[in-house]
Amino acid sequence: MPEDAQLLIPKGVTLLEDSGIKYDNIHFYSITARPWLHHKQEIPSSIDFLITHGPAKGVLDEGTGCSLLKDVIAKYKPRNHVFGHIHSCGSQMIICPNTVHYNVSYFESLL
Repeated sequence: MPEDAQLLIPKGVTLLEDSGIKYDNIHFYSITARPWLHHKQEIPSSIDFLITHGPAKGVLDEGTGCSLLKDVIAKYKPRNHVFGHIHSCGSQMIICPNTVHYNVSYFESLL
């Protein structure tokens, strides 16, 4: 993120960009992927919430999700994965054996 854009972030707000934070003993971690990863990514183990821009391949993705992100989630097994980008699958969740995936994008049909 350019330094000028960082100046727009209010004091007391933590930007998670390829980094994490523990809050009330809950571990949040964010991977920068706009919208997808472009190389293999290592993340800490024991993450409660993994936050990304887009979905992993095969998860509320309309066939367009990120295969590298799918590999990261399979390897590190975060408890929850929060993402958006695919608006037509917004406000949905899928429970998988190790991770609950939430598409938190907003979608309102005009029909």
